[in-house]
Parts: sequence; structure tokens; C-alpha cells
Amino acid sequence: MRTAPFAWPVGIGMVLAGFAASVVTIKYGSLDGARARFGGAMLFCEVPTQHVGPILAGELAAVEYDLRNLTSEPVKIYGAYTECSCTVVGDLPLEIQPGETSPLCVTVGTDPVDAGKMFETKVELYYGPAGPPLVLQMSVNIE
Repeated sequence: MRTAPFAWPVGIGMVLAGFAASVVTIKYGSLDGARARFGGAMLFCEVPTQHVGPILAGELAAVEYDLRNLTSEPVKIYGAYTECSCTVVGDLPLEIQPGETSPLCVTVGTDPVDAGKMFETKVELYYGPAGPPLVLQMSVNIE
């Protein structure tokens, strides 16, 4: 049986694209991580938006984010901006070695008057060498 003249180049192109995607995934953890690095990011979080709950009003809600260093140098997270004083970012400063992934815990304190609400907050992480802030989001369903 004879194949179309373009079948072999297309097949080889698909194999090469698959190989390139595999190499990029190994180096940056995922295709999204590679896209982030090519866009200038030094840190990447696979799941930057987390949902918690339901929790009882007055309790703490804690979420762990896995942060990956996409560079060939150590990256140090030296600060964070939170939208609410009830949000606490643990273990700062945090240094992440090249290619490594490290957990970062974010805790939100709730108040009894928050019962029946959905609370949403944002955290911006600042790190060096200089890079764009990494934004993490969290929503908490409070009973």
C-alpha cells in the first residue's frame, strides 16, 4: 500500500514535537511551567487558585502551594502582599534551589460573623533575582 507523499514528514514532525514537549516538561515541570518561564517568570505554581471548605466560622483555613523554581539559580521569596490582615504567609523568606519545588503554606483566619459567606483573597509573592510577582488565590467556604 502506498502512503501519501506528505505522510512521512508529518509523522516525523509529530514525533519531534512530542520529543520537544517531553524535554520541556522534564525541565520545567509542565508545559504551563515552560510557558511561564518563556514569559519571564522565575517561579511557577501549577495550581495557583485553591478552594477550601466548608469550614466552621472562627476556624483557620490552611492551603499549601507547591512553588517551582524554573531557573538555573536559587530564587529567594523575600516578601508577600496580602489583601487582608487575616491572611498569613508562612516560612518567609524562602529560598528554592534551581529546578526544585518547595511548599508554601498560606493560612486565613475566619471570624464567627463570617458564617455563611464565601471569602476570597489574593497573595502576591515577591522574589529575587527580580521577577514579576507570583499571584496565588484562595477561596474559603465558611459555614
